[in-house]
Amino acid sequence: MGLRIIRIRKPPTEIGLAMDRKVLETAVKRSFKDHAIAQVIEAEAETALPKGENYLSTILRIRMKVVLGNGRVAKRNLIVKRGEGADCVVVMMKDFFKVEAKMYSRVFREMEYLMEDVGDFEEPLWCKFIHYDPKSESLVLEDLKATGFSLVQRQIGIDMEHGQLALRSLARYHAIGKVLEERDVISKGEFDTHPFMTNSRYVETLSYPGLQALRKAMEQHWGPEWATVASKLNITSDVFYSKVKSCSVYTEKDFVCLNHGDCWTNNIMFKYDWHGKPQSLRFVDFQFANYNTPCADVSNFIYMSLQPKLRRKNYKLLLEYYFDALIKYLDIYGYKGPKPTFEGLEEAMERVSFFGICLFVCWYPALTAKSGTDTFELDTLLKTRGKEGFHMDMYLEEGITEKIGDDLIDFVEKYLSS
Repeated sequence: MGLRIIRIRKPPTEIGLAMDRKVLETAVKRSFKDHAIAQVIEAEAETALPKGENYLSTILRIRMKVVLGNGRVAKRNLIVKRGEGADCVVVMMKDFFKVEAKMYSRVFREMEYLMEDVGDFEEPLWCKFIHYDPKSESLVLEDLKATGFSLVQRQIGIDMEHGQLALRSLARYHAIGKVLEERDVISKGEFDTHPFMTNSRYVETLSYPGLQALRKAMEQHWGPEWATVASKLNITSDVFYSKVKSCSVYTEKDFVCLNHGDCWTNNIMFKYDWHGKPQSLRFVDFQFANYNTPCADVSNFIYMSLQPKLRRKNYKLLLEYYFDALIKYLDIYGYKGPKPTFEGLEEAMERVSFFGICLFVCWYPALTAKSGTDTFELDTLLKTRGKEGFHMDMYLEEGITEKIGDDLIDFVEKYLSS
């Protein structure tokens, strides 16, 4: 006959006696102190991204040698992001940088409280915020590269595996924001509309010139078979602006939420498992956070990030994947309001698709060109109101028609046929 092991569970009061609150407090404080930075011995700055990988701010990596609370000397890295650059870019970014500072210093903190409240143990979708200095307009952030995150090469684009993880994460981000709105923690009034949808200067100075530079390249170099498509791109800037602006309009009945605002390849960093499979991600660059249908982010992402052939082949599948994840996360976070239907999401996608396709035809060639850094000059575009700044070579690269041709034909047939 075997021995029986009887486990006796102690009541909570007896467990408490084993380690009183004061001892526990001391232990926790000591642990945090041991790992905290007590002194910075050395610090040197370097550019965090190569030329052509960042356009709207200066990003520095600070490499430090520090002394920890336990006396050990260690290496630590930080990222300092500043709203500076060429003259016109600085002016443009002044207000946008404040939006990003608000996201890191307040909104993400509230999102983390909500995650804790509902027992969401998934990783956050943003990097750790350390400090914001309004005087120098500087954000001090966690260095994601030092913790194993990296960018997908934008010239290649994102595949389906990366794309599904990004869409699921985007749905989670939207759901968290929607529940914070429902709890009156954040509101629509705190955020402006997307500046590249509603600010006529930016639309007519940045996106419209890209469309016209493409048109000229097609007329001069793509051959007679593209003449009809090119002629339909010859629309006035005010007509173009009115079509883009319409993508920002929604009604009280629409499901809207806090959007990332600039969700594309260079603003998503992935971490991989030991098989090389993407297992988690972080979104970065939140300066264009705004309220709209979540499809504005989805459209931006699938047009500007996914490999074009994959997007065209799997368009509805991608939208279904995002929708299923959104409903799941709204349930997880206890959202009590009316949830979107898939049909409603498709209608919203239709409403904002002009913006997504415009970004694709106006900017995708510039951002994915092999020539990389010589495709456009942002400060020149702003100074000349779009008359100069786009370089035609990117529209002449081998394979450009295979990359954007099918979408161009669909674009003019759907939106510019008249």
